[in-house]
Amino acid sequence: QLVFSSSTTVYEWPEEVPCTEEFPLSATNPYSRTKLVIEDICHDLQCSDPDWKIILLRYFNPVDAHPSGYIGDGPLGVPNNLMPYV
Repeated sequence: QLVFSSSTTVYEWPEEVPCTEEFPLSATNPYSRTKLVIEDICHDLQCSDPDWKIILLRYFNPVDAHPSGYIGDGPLGVPNNLMPYV
């Protein structure tokens, strides 16, 4: 079993929101390219051996801003990301 933490950076820039899983994929930077390559490897592995149970989770900013508040959104108030709840 494998859970891969991917990213929504694998999607092309959306022409509409909200972004859905049907949106086209595109590597727009080295980070998104590595995510897409690993997603492809996971897909190939599962196709070659169906005993593998794999899920790809594509997050929107799961960690949030820098605690200083200088990078990203403001860390004050109720969190809008995954990490504080994990």
